[in-house]
Amino acid sequence: MTISDLAASMEITSGALSRIVEGLVARGLLDRHRGVVDRRVVILRLTEAGLGKYEAIRPVVMQRWDELLTDLSADEVAHLAVLLGRFADSIERSAIASRQPVVEA
Repeated sequence: MTISDLAASMEITSGALSRIVEGLVARGLLDRHRGVVDRRVVILRLTEAGLGKYEAIRPVVMQRWDELLTDLSADEVAHLAVLLGRFADSIERSAIASRQPVVEA
């Protein structure tokens, strides 16, 4: 999967995901490989350690989400996901804007 594909499936920006990917690569949980057809494309793959970590924590995470969202309907959970995605996009735009140099008049 590419960073842009993964970001789209997670409904976050590729810039935000790039920082997460860097951390996972540094921890040995994720590998990046250049595409065979198009060398500009970077393919992401879980390492053996990454897959093991995923399989170990997935049931715990799913159980915790079920506990936290138990009072919400399926429609409310879907709406919450949309709102949180928009909120995350707003935070990302704000972070990018704050890195822009300030031009004084």
